[in-house]
Amino acid sequence: ADCDDGNSCTINSCANEQCTTVTIANCCTSDEECADTDECTIDSCDANQCQNTPDPGCCTDQIFAAQNFNSGNPGFTTTGSSTAKWQASTAKSVSPQGSWWFGNAETGDYSSEPSAAGSTTTSWLSLPAGEDILLTFYVYLDVEDNPDFDKVTLDLKSSDGTQNTVWDKSAIDNESYQQWVLVKVNLSGYAGTKIQLTWSVDTLDDLFNDGEGVFIDDVKFINSCSDLSGVCVFDGECNDGKVCTTDNCNNGSCEFVDIPDCCTANEQCNDNY
Repeated sequence: ADCDDGNSCTINSCANEQCTTVTIANCCTSDEECADTDECTIDSCDANQCQNTPDPGCCTDQIFAAQNFNSGNPGFTTTGSSTAKWQASTAKSVSPQGSWWFGNAETGDYSSEPSAAGSTTTSWLSLPAGEDILLTFYVYLDVEDNPDFDKVTLDLKSSDGTQNTVWDKSAIDNESYQQWVLVKVNLSGYAGTKIQLTWSVDTLDDLFNDGEGVFIDDVKFINSCSDLSGVCVFDGECNDGKVCTTDNCNNGSCEFVDIPDCCTANEQCNDNY
């Protein structure tokens, strides 16, 4: 009793008039001591033993497709001029060692006469059904910030026949040009379909095209744990899969409005006469 240090994780004894203390292996006195690196476990100290129990309500985002352009040409289909066009580049990147660039390799800018224009399209990708799906990618813009020139867009084509613009450069404020910006696009409305993405650039003229152009990097498709339903920036992110509704993005939320007198089958048009 003279040797009791009040610590439940030690064994205290007296031998030859000397106190001896032995620490009990894997013993704990508080939940904080049991914290592990897994955010999906419940960490607790129970009867002086750590318990790391899986949290049934926990979810982590899962990347199911990605492209980092580190191996050069990703196999995208590209169109455009012979000078300013989409191509692999090591001039800039988010993750080493490459990115996908719209520019003129001869001049280092994106100049071309009478104008510079080109698109790059992914192969078809199947999106899992019943999921909240988030597309993310990084973009670097060194083009005119004038909204009427140097158009930069991302269009989506779906196997259900849908074609929409799901992002363009207007989503990036002027102060964020000439730096990498993370773009997030809600693709949940296209879950269960196959899609193709097309990034396009069109300068519309040959003036002020002496910047470095457009770079994209680290494209990711994510099964998201966040509830993305209704979250949008562009109309093209809102898709309820119904031909008889107009799908719009209004103040960051999707709105689906029935189209009057719209039908999808002859039976719906029976006026009983």
